[in-house]
Amino acid sequence: KWVADPLLNWSDAAATIREGKILSTVASSPVISGDRMRNEGHFDGVLAAALPFDEARARVLRGIMGGQVGILANTARRGEAPVPEISAGTDGLQGPALMRALFGAGPTLDMLFVKGQEVGPIDLTVDGDRRLISAVPIKSAGGETLGAFVVSRSRDEETAAFREIRNTLLLTGAASLLLAIPISLLLGRRIARPLEQLAAGAVAIRDGQLDVPLPEGGSDEVGALARAFSAMVGELKEKAQLEEMVAEMQRRPGEVTRRTSTRTFLPEATDAPCQGPVLGQLFSNRYEILSTLGKGGMGAVYRALDRELDEEVALKVLTPEAFEEGSIAVQTLKQEIRLARKITHPNVVRTHDLGESEGTRFLTMEYVPGTTLREVVDRKGSLALAPGLQIAKQLCRGLAAVHEAGIIHRDIKPHNIMVLPNGVVKLMDFGIARVAGSAEAATPGGHTVGTPYYMSPEQARGENLDVRSDLYSVGVVLYEIFTGVRPIEGRTPIDVMRAHISIEPQRPTLLRPDLPDRLERIIMSCLAKSPDRRPPTGSDLYGALMRVAI
Repeated sequence: KWVADPLLNWSDAAATIREGKILSTVASSPVISGDRMRNEGHFDGVLAAALPFDEARARVLRGIMGGQVGILANTARRGEAPVPEISAGTDGLQGPALMRALFGAGPTLDMLFVKGQEVGPIDLTVDGDRRLISAVPIKSAGGETLGAFVVSRSRDEETAAFREIRNTLLLTGAASLLLAIPISLLLGRRIARPLEQLAAGAVAIRDGQLDVPLPEGGSDEVGALARAFSAMVGELKEKAQLEEMVAEMQRRPGEVTRRTSTRTFLPEATDAPCQGPVLGQLFSNRYEILSTLGKGGMGAVYRALDRELDEEVALKVLTPEAFEEGSIAVQTLKQEIRLARKITHPNVVRTHDLGESEGTRFLTMEYVPGTTLREVVDRKGSLALAPGLQIAKQLCRGLAAVHEAGIIHRDIKPHNIMVLPNGVVKLMDFGIARVAGSAEAATPGGHTVGTPYYMSPEQARGENLDVRSDLYSVGVVLYEIFTGVRPIEGRTPIDVMRAHISIEPQRPTLLRPDLPDRLERIIMSCLAKSPDRRPPTGSDLYGALMRVAI
């Protein structure tokens, strides 16, 4: 073909030839003079060149293939069984051993030289070295297999880079592990030390010791836990000081509730004596009257033993003079039980039931064996910062629960705040409370309800109220417990109500210079004339009080 094509067709040709065991690539091209395109040329001869597959070509191919390269020649005569011999190869080809491994077993010889098919890559062991071997047949122009091109690559060489990466990773991992162990110990110790301090602090607090060293808070989870623990200890200290203050005020064991008036500025309120149950009486065939807790124009509150449940309760009874169907007193009593029963919170006095006995309406409530904040302030004057803050915080927590139930109390004052011997503060008396959002702001007779000394400006004007009206009243209470005086005074209830509308109170630090600036700002924000300038909710006010440092 490489001779015929140039002679007959005047075209270029190439082919592989074998001379003995030497394989060569031969290329030929016709030599023509004249104008070949117009078929006016003259054939002068053939130019041919042969390029043998020798060791030099094998080395070139090795650089391309990345392995040992060998050229095999099939030296058998036509029609005989293939006899492969190594024609050329690179150094390290392991020729004889390679031939034995490649053609010693299996159909490799037949596939390569008879069928003319590629072989491999196959995994063979050559002189103890695992190698990957591939072979490609080299054919003549007529399709006869004259030889084969073989590439042999060592498995160790193939995986050397991966082994190097593996070894590097192992060394890096080992070094990281060696570094990580002491670092982990240091970090673990850094975390464990504050946790050990917190655990020791918890044991000390359990045993009644509040002055315990606590770790300083960081920015991580342990720091957050330390800050929360520190805040809890601060609350416990304040509560302990409040308990100590109440204990000093107790006059008789088992009966520390002062007999204070629960009277508010309602039109029907009078100073007439209450004609209700007497001590020792079994009221409504269930409640044994033990003592009188308080009296007012609308009725009286008694401490009673509920014989059915065998527990003490507070019994609130309307006086016969105040009780008249359709009167303000009856509506007030119904309102109180309906609203108060919605609330269940540790800082709110629980209301139990509404009943009637022989024409007398009564209400049963949780009995709180404590003293009113009114008595505390009357006897102690301005309170120390720790117990005062504890009262303020618990009051805000209870009021937040009231507001979350959709209720506006409308009569926040020291008379309606109970302080128990265990340091718990409870909000009570929902006699004039109303559902938030209702249009009612006054009694049916058009009279403004509430206690003038603790009224918000909008309540004094008889306007519709929201929860911020209660926060104004809380501001008055806070002003009074930290200074010992009310922010607004007057000769008559009307004078007081007008003063709440128009007069700015004196700054509490003028009366008590040691009051923290943050606490003063909180109190004055509650006493803002405009509701928009007050804290939005009781929860917001509680959060602000928690940030006061003493």
